[in-house]
Amino acid sequence: MKTTAQNGGVLIGFGNNQTGTSPSNDRSVYMDNSGVLHFGIYNSGCQVISSTTNYNDGVWHHVAAVMSSTAGTSLYVDGALLSSNPSYTYAVNYTGYWRIGNNSVTGWPSSLLKYRLNYLND
Repeated sequence: MKTTAQNGGVLIGFGNNQTGTSPSNDRSVYMDNSGVLHFGIYNSGCQVISSTTNYNDGVWHHVAAVMSSTAGTSLYVDGALLSSNPSYTYAVNYTGYWRIGNNSVTGWPSSLLKYRLNYLND
């Protein structure tokens, strides 16, 4: 991803609607308005891990989010582990769609005012 946006947005996430915003969403990687990255899963509430650095710096970054039943969740940027929580080991299981660049995380920690992220700008 690469952005200088100041309004945040979803990079990728799982939602129950194919288009528009999804009232049920899970396994979301999103950026807040200050450029901090978050990886959230939903299990008995929103479980989110976050970076401590802003990534809306106009530089290309490789972002990876991992969820494992044995290791929990982890958030990596440019190959470096930024955050993890070994107790977040499962997410809600429902039929849905992987959504890239557009979905809702309303109500999640550091939720966004806008849902689209222009992450491929030059």
